[in-house]
Amino acid sequence: MVLASGYYDDILLFGKDIWISEIAAYLNENSGTYDRTSVANSEPPYFNTLTEVSHTGDMNYCDTDTCFTLGSDPVDLISTNYVTYTNQLTNGPTISELTVNDFFGTFDYEDHLVDYVKNTGPTDGNGTISDAMTLTTLGSVVAANADTPTFKKNGSVKNWPSTPYADLTGHSAILFGTPKPNDAIYYDATGDPGGVLEITDNFTLSDGGQFDESIALVVDGDLKINFTGSGAIKAIIIVTGDLYIEGDTFDYEGAIWPLGQTYIYMNDGEYITTPGNNQGFTIMANDNIFFNSYYANHATAVSGNFLNAFIYSEESVYVDAVNSNLHLDGALFARAQGVSGNSIPLEDSATGSPLTGLIIMSYQGYVSSAGTEVPLGGTGNVGYNGFVVQSTIPNNYEDRFLTIPTFESIVTIPGEVSFFTGEFAVED
Repeated sequence: MVLASGYYDDILLFGKDIWISEIAAYLNENSGTYDRTSVANSEPPYFNTLTEVSHTGDMNYCDTDTCFTLGSDPVDLISTNYVTYTNQLTNGPTISELTVNDFFGTFDYEDHLVDYVKNTGPTDGNGTISDAMTLTTLGSVVAANADTPTFKKNGSVKNWPSTPYADLTGHSAILFGTPKPNDAIYYDATGDPGGVLEITDNFTLSDGGQFDESIALVVDGDLKINFTGSGAIKAIIIVTGDLYIEGDTFDYEGAIWPLGQTYIYMNDGEYITTPGNNQGFTIMANDNIFFNSYYANHATAVSGNFLNAFIYSEESVYVDAVNSNLHLDGALFARAQGVSGNSIPLEDSATGSPLTGLIIMSYQGYVSSAGTEVPLGGTGNVGYNGFVVQSTIPNNYEDRFLTIPTFESIVTIPGEVSFFTGEFAVED
């Protein structure tokens, strides 16, 4: 877990090795090369008094300009320039008495998703899928259980099939048209331009006109969400390839499960909304998640505008909150399995190995379009950090976000071992 600045407001952080620094490495969009913020213009991470950290490895701290290298890809974290953290921060975290030995317990991503796709995601009344399925075969198995609708001469649907899923491959106009589909959908994106299914208009997967969380859209291939102006999605979507979130502001109610990598690169000032305290936004990713550009502003520092979200990756989550402003009200988990073969642009200089887990690069203030740092210092301005995380959502996360798992963590308290259901946490 790398915490390069940022504001951590009344949360629990669980990790193995934790690297804390005042400066952050980021991609300078003016020069096109990696840069780092300077100690003179940076603020250290701010942890309010209720924030606790539990770690099973080392907790390290760097307060100089030599925490990261410049210009390279991947960036090197110079681990030899970090020292053991011994409460150097004025507003540092409380070290928890809990030791989280295994935060995720017995949770199995593949089992959880396969069970949903086979048994919950199909069209109500059309049966379930009995065939064997893995993450690798998910798309092909769903395809084998999806017949194509019959069509009228005008191209509209005459009869939907009785199979668990309906195959709308090549019929994106029906998928995104009116009336909205009432069936669970399979769509093979490989024949679309660039091999990517693109959502550019409002989309709801409904039952009788109402959003139905028990039916799914399975995209076999890559998916791009790219609204112009504004838009809204209400759906559970499974993507067997990569996910690209670009364009302008849109609302998402539901969940998305990308098996490939997730790249978030929205236009400056644009973001994801969850108005009206609806079901929120859930990403359950099998590979890395990159927040490269989210609610970016290169003309002024911003605060507020929180994203209500539950974000999980089997691998790593990388947040560039120097260029972006990710203010999160929810949970962020990075399991760091290290099995996908993909890495983020940060490695340990001592070993040459990619760093994994949760990587936060933040700046209090903003970096102008010319690449100039414009700080907004002081503890009274911590809300103007590029990365802010809090958990104010009431009740249970399972009541707030769709299709999420429950993690039964193994926790050691001095003198005993116990289990608890993990929520409201940032995890590495």
